[in-house]
Amino acid sequence: MNSNAPGQMLGFVLQIPRALFHLLNANEGDVVSVEVIGDVGIEKPSGQTVSEEDKSSISSNPVTDRSTNLWKTFFNWLTDVKAGKLNTTNSRFVLYVNKDGNDGIVDLLDKAATPEDAENAISVIMNKLSDIDDGHEIWKYFNALINEDRGLFKKIIVRFDYESGSQTGEEEVLQSLKSKYVPEEQITLVKDELLGWLTQRIMSDISQKIHARISHEEFHYKAMVVFSRFRTKELIDFASHKPLTPQEVKDHISNKRTYVRQLEVIDLPEGRIVEEVANYLNADVNRTQWIEAGIIDESVATDLENKLKAFWQNKQTDISLTQKDLNAREQGKLLLARCSNKPHTIRGETPPASTISGTYHLLADAPSLGWHQNWKSLFETKDSE
Repeated sequence: MNSNAPGQMLGFVLQIPRALFHLLNANEGDVVSVEVIGDVGIEKPSGQTVSEEDKSSISSNPVTDRSTNLWKTFFNWLTDVKAGKLNTTNSRFVLYVNKDGNDGIVDLLDKAATPEDAENAISVIMNKLSDIDDGHEIWKYFNALINEDRGLFKKIIVRFDYESGSQTGEEEVLQSLKSKYVPEEQITLVKDELLGWLTQRIMSDISQKIHARISHEEFHYKAMVVFSRFRTKELIDFASHKPLTPQEVKDHISNKRTYVRQLEVIDLPEGRIVEEVANYLNADVNRTQWIEAGIIDESVATDLENKLKAFWQNKQTDISLTQKDLNAREQGKLLLARCSNKPHTIRGETPPASTISGTYHLLADAPSLGWHQNWKSLFETKDSE
């Protein structure tokens, strides 16, 4: 495996939260892009553009004085300016890194605000890197910038900004969301919701071989919907953002939790057990996230559990009296089906499909109820010993 692979993956993943950060701070008419004019770009109605290159490292500053990351970035900007894709009048050139280090050449370039400052910075660089020759890996870029196109390089320097941030770029996103008056307990969940949407949006464009460009208006509409859903405490299906893998379900079944054994004792088919375990896991994710986000509290969760237990008790009595021709296992399957299919609401809202059956399995795991008519002797006594 390529030893650089984790760092390269982080570099790509960094672009998504950076794009989200710029969208959160965009103005009307702005368009944010990924892999169009730099790693992340901003196009403004006035014709101004921002070309941002995002550099990452797992352990250290990725743009040291002699790093290829640093010199190739400026060389690529130089190439784009010469090709007419960017210009030194209306374009800003931003280098964002996820790890900062000691002051170096990049900081010197960042501080240069005039052509004179840029020329002085280049003089310092030439003295500092006087030993660089055509055998060094950065020579191609260094030579083009310092010797062949110094005048253009100076113009880029004047329009250059250096920024350092968090490991994954998400801390800046969280700070931006705080400024949007998103409640503290909901910030991380809102961030995950928007990142998930943006990732899918960008991947869809890339897979269709079209430029990934998101307008302020498109993002604003999506963001307002997300903010509204959280502020009105809608029962968002968080579990749908990260679908379960077959292996996750298989591993959970192999642990033989009490609720799984309750399903096995009524001879529920293997395929159905897989479905019910997925319901349990998805309901667990949603219940946890709803409580953390303040969408529901413990009293609401307890109220639902009490309603489910009451319905289970009535239905168990009904089946035992009216379905005497069925054996205990068949009665258990019928009881499970009747309970799982009965609609229930939470604060007047219909929850995601997995919620009711998943909560029943939570209760069966306690165990506070069961499907087999002898569930108490089979599970309650054993688990309480």
